[in-house]
Amino acid sequence: QHVDLDDIEVSQETFVDEELTSRHSDILIRTRLKGSPAFVYVLVEHKSSPYRWTLLQLLKYMVRIWEREIDRSSKLKKLPVIIPFILYHGLRQWRFPLNFTAYFQDSDLLQEYVPDFNSVLYDLNQVDDEKIKGHLIYVAAIKTLKYASMVSFPAVFGVFVLAPEFVITVLGGKWTPAILPLRILSINSLFGAVSGLSVSLFISIGKPKISAYLNFARMFLLVLLIVPAAQLYGIVGVAALLTLIGIIISPINLSILVRYLSINKKQLTTVLFPSLMSSIIMAVSTLVVKIYIKSLFPILTSFSWLYLLSLVVFAVIVY
Repeated sequence: QHVDLDDIEVSQETFVDEELTSRHSDILIRTRLKGSPAFVYVLVEHKSSPYRWTLLQLLKYMVRIWEREIDRSSKLKKLPVIIPFILYHGLRQWRFPLNFTAYFQDSDLLQEYVPDFNSVLYDLNQVDDEKIKGHLIYVAAIKTLKYASMVSFPAVFGVFVLAPEFVITVLGGKWTPAILPLRILSINSLFGAVSGLSVSLFISIGKPKISAYLNFARMFLLVLLIVPAAQLYGIVGVAALLTLIGIIISPINLSILVRYLSINKKQLTTVLFPSLMSSIIMAVSTLVVKIYIKSLFPILTSFSWLYLLSLVVFAVIVY
């Protein structure tokens, strides 16, 4: 509850003795605890039977981490807190102490001289397989949304802004009427990306029927309205209809997925907001550059391929 999950850095270093790598591996995570720098050190116990002196190994590794921090900063006044985790997946039950003082003989007179720290045991044998699976799916969903948005958001905004240059340069001037439908369909592709990702995620959580029902609703609306839309507004009407259906179905799709995966709104915002804002800034900047070039250096637009390529490169750099 007190660890800042939005400020996490995984170290590539290992502190395990080379001769013990068959028994142990480790992960060091830098984060913040109640606003102060802290480490979470995870020691993975590989053997099928627990190791009695695991906490002693943990203490050695913790000292190495502190020594490294001292060497890195001569101005260090306080040592960072280290929360030691033991990740155990052996066959036998863990029966050894999780508090370091348990290694010593009881003596009230000497108790104040005994080093003391607790460790946290995460025994995979005590965790339901479905819970592990659910957590992995949650992580996969977050990463999928993050990286998909990093590609789809700038692509959508880029196509919307550069549609005129793309159509005229690549297809020719006679295709100018296709600019508006292309811009409308670029918006639709944004919602289509969300729907496409959700299909595999619904299958992975054992809810393929939800995806089937949503796809049926999408197809039903399309079949019902595509003829009137085409008759009234032509290709622009069809493009607008596809986008409107996406605007209706995709938020429902995403909200159901978020509920089943228990993704909180803050996490979802953290994942999608950077790509969205970067794409908006990219689109506005590219639009401003287009207006600037056309007004001050109109001759550059006559070199259509060079002009289009320059705008694409500029947009990528800004993003």
